[in-house]
Amino acid sequence: MVSAFACSNGVVLGQECAEEKSNEIKAIPALLALLALKGCIVTIDAMGYQKAIAKQIRQGKGDYVLAVKDNHASLHLAIVDWFDVAQAHGSKHTAHGYYEQTDKGHGRIEVRRYWVSEDLSGLATPERWAGLRSHRCGGE
Repeated sequence: MVSAFACSNGVVLGQECAEEKSNEIKAIPALLALLALKGCIVTIDAMGYQKAIAKQIRQGKGDYVLAVKDNHASLHLAIVDWFDVAQAHGSKHTAHGYYEQTDKGHGRIEVRRYWVSEDLSGLATPERWAGLRSHRCGGE
């Protein structure tokens, strides 16, 4: 089951069942087709990090935040390498933003760290991702 939430309102906007013996990658486009995406930011976990899904969101006039993990190993490595170099040389050589958030709940403390940059030079083919860009957030 794939669900779309309006987090700030605590409302489920829609749900789509994944086919038996399938995964959510096929259900996500069907769910997105039901939603008015214009002006919205869609966040999807690493499983949903697909070029076709990014394109569908952009065609609906929405923006996306997609997780990059080892599901796209070469892209993940390129991003990690870029930020390693940026941190080693300081932000004066490579413009980037940083934000950290700490939450406590469910018997644990979660620390989330975000690094953001508009510089796509470390990516081999950024044009393959519809509307790929970032919005610089707080911090250095």
